Amino acid sequence: MALNLTTTDVCMAQKPESLEKLQITVVRFDIAPAINDFPATWIDTMMAETVDELTRTKKFEKITLIQAMTDSSSDAAAPNDVRKFRLTGTVVKYKPGNKTVRFIIGMGAGKTKITASVKLVDVETGKTVLEREVDGSVIKGTWGGGDSSGATRGVAVEIAKRIKKLDL
Repeated sequence: MALNLTTTDVCMAQKPESLEKLQITVVRFDIAPAINDFPATWIDTMMAETVDELTRTKKFEKITLIQAMTDSSSDAAAPNDVRKFRLTGTVVKYKPGNKTVRFIIGMGAGKTKITASVKLVDVETGKTVLEREVDGSVIKGTWGGGDSSGATRGVAVEIAKRIKKLDL
């Protein structure tokens, strides 16, 4: 059974040319054990931003965010006209960066970088349709060097961009 501590459902109008409806379950990403300085609140921010960016693609009729996969209940059989996907990931690299250095030096100095290894699976077939590392960075910012947490949005944008390009 899937543990739904926080669930976000977003319904979208499907493209008219598509007869199949697409749904995606986004499972809260893990953080690699070697990364012990990743800000605790950033993972939740990154997951919300990922749902937001996937919504913007207009590719999915329904997007569900769950906290953890405890079994395959969220992968229950769907009606014939629905294809379900599951997105999982792990933050595998994190460079905290330095806001002051970004502001004073600029040109990439002090940048914050997050790299996540993500996997998109077709639930019915079990086939992996996307598996890759994506990253987000804060290289420069507005007055004051920019907020390092903006790197989470970069990860979300990259995930959505990659999934949007897929012929699902």
